[in-house]
Amino acid sequence: MITHSQFTRSPSPESTTMEHATKGSGRGDGVAATVRRALFTAGVLAILTAPQLSAQTLAATRACVGGAIGCDQVDFTFTLSSGSATVDFFRIALNGGSARFTTAQGGEAEDGFGLDFFTSTVTGDGTILTGTFEPGFEAFLNPSLRIRPQFVSGSVNGALSLGYTYELGNDNQTLFQGTVTATPEPSSLVLCGSALAMLGAGLLRRRRAA
Repeated sequence: MITHSQFTRSPSPESTTMEHATKGSGRGDGVAATVRRALFTAGVLAILTAPQLSAQTLAATRACVGGAIGCDQVDFTFTLSSGSATVDFFRIALNGGSARFTTAQGGEAEDGFGLDFFTSTVTGDGTILTGTFEPGFEAFLNPSLRIRPQFVSGSVNGALSLGYTYELGNDNQTLFQGTVTATPEPSSLVLCGSALAMLGAGLLRRRRAA
C-alpha cells in the first residue's frame, strides 16, 4: 500500500546484494560474504523491531465538538503509544443507546500531515460507520488520527454516553481494534442522585407516619 509521497525508501538488502554480486562477478567468496552479511543484518533488524511492534497500543477517546454544533459532531481520536502507522479504513460500531450516524457525512479527518478526508458508508440502522481513505491519501497516525462523524441531531446525550467498538486497518488487514464502554454523564448522575434522595425521603416519611 502506497503511503504519503513525502516518504522515500532506502534500497533493500536484497537489491544491495544483487548490486554487489554484479560488480563482484568472478569473485565467489566476496559474493558469499556479502550475502551472509545481508542475511545477518536482516535477522538482527527483525529481532530488534519485533518487540516494538508487539508493544504498540492504541488509545481511543471521544469528545463533543461543542459550540453551536453541540454533540451533533463528535471527535473520535485514536493515539498510538509509540511509533507510527498507516491505515486506509476504519469502522466504528455504536453499542446501544439512541445515538445514530447520519447517512450524509462530511468525511473530515486529521492525521499526522493535517486534514484528510474519508468516504463513508453507514449501515446497521445508523449504528455503524465505515470509512475508507483514497490510495495516496491514507491516514498517517503519527501519533494520532482524529475522525469527525456527523450524528442525527439530538441523538447524542454527551460524548461519554457513547459506547462503541472500533477497528482500524490497512490493505484489508486489521491493525488495531478495541471497545470503549459508555460512561454516564455528570448531569445523569446528578439526576439519578436526586431521584434516590427523593425516594429515601419518601420512605422516611412513611416510617415516621407509621
